Amino acid sequence: MKIGIIIEVGNVPEGWVVTKRTGTVEHTVRKAITIYGTDKGKQVIDAAPGSCFLVNDRGDISAITNNTKVSVVCGDLEDAIDLLRALRTPEDK
Repeated sequence: MKIGIIIEVGNVPEGWVVTKRTGTVEHTVRKAITIYGTDKGKQVIDAAPGSCFLVNDRGDISAITNNTKVSVVCGDLEDAIDLLRALRTPEDK
């Protein structure tokens, strides 16, 4: 069973899998993307300050602001609890 937790993407660690708030397509959160080419080597594109990229398995890329709400995909209840614990601020503990 997969569980989704709605949260601002700026609070999601890079590399985590999310869906858009009302979507089902899974995306990976990235702070930078790398484009490889045959004649120019590779080009790294950093997300603008206050934003990040969502990359799906087809290679589609969306640039969104850090305050955009997404659903973090958790494999099970234990993963969801671990995520919530990791997101607690020192004031919450």
